[in-house]
Amino acid sequence: MTHPPQRRERLTPLNHAPAAVTYARETAGMTKRALAEACEVSEQLMCDIEAGRRSATPATLRRIAQVLGCPYSDLQTPRPHCQCAVVQNYDYDTAAQKLGCKPRFLKDRINRIPHQKFGESVAFCDCELALIQAMFTVAPASIDAWVSAPVSGQDTPPDVPAIRQIRPSKGRKTAAS
Repeated sequence: MTHPPQRRERLTPLNHAPAAVTYARETAGMTKRALAEACEVSEQLMCDIEAGRRSATPATLRRIAQVLGCPYSDLQTPRPHCQCAVVQNYDYDTAAQKLGCKPRFLKDRINRIPHQKFGESVAFCDCELALIQAMFTVAPASIDAWVSAPVSGQDTPPDVPAIRQIRPSKGRKTAAS
């Protein structure tokens, strides 16, 4: 008994909306082969772009939009979380500096965090940095309760000892004589 092939879940987001590319091509009355030839890409790549199996590079997507006579933005993937009035993209190092972490932290979690891909490069906008910050910020329950509670004149959160009362859990290490 043969089993139908299973589709793997896509780990990286597409740079384009496959259905929008198909719709624009059909509206223009072109075949995949004709569009591929006009854009100077293989027919297989064009099929993969429309099926969502491969991501179109920004240059390829611009050529597709130009050939089909539609705006480039119509073919891009919508990014509903982005509220940036002016989009400023950051590389790993700059994004890590703004988040206060190491670039390796972002690289290790790239499949789980919001980001943009431009060819082989990865970029983050301010909205994506805010989402990443929210995803990895953990506050103790006592702090969370104190922050959400109405102001009662307390200067320190409840159940939080003064800094001088905090001692290391295993005692202090002393230098061997």
